[in-house]
Amino acid sequence: MWLGYGLHLGELSPAEARETLEEMRGFVNQLEHVVKQAEQIARDDFEGDPEIARLDREAEARRIQALLSSSAQAA
Repeated sequence: MWLGYGLHLGELSPAEARETLEEMRGFVNQLEHVVKQAEQIARDDFEGDPEIARLDREAEARRIQALLSSSAQAA
């Protein structure tokens, strides 16, 4: 089995692929927890100026979308 991400490519046995999949699931669960914490913290970042908060959220959404688009094109 081949696993590719961006410019990186690796060959995995089915057992290695299963192990990698489990590790990736664990990483995604941890990442979700960190994202939730960051969202809670970010709510307080711009309490005084809702316009700045909105612009910051929009910029972050555009940055994430650009990253997702470039990842999808690389795959």
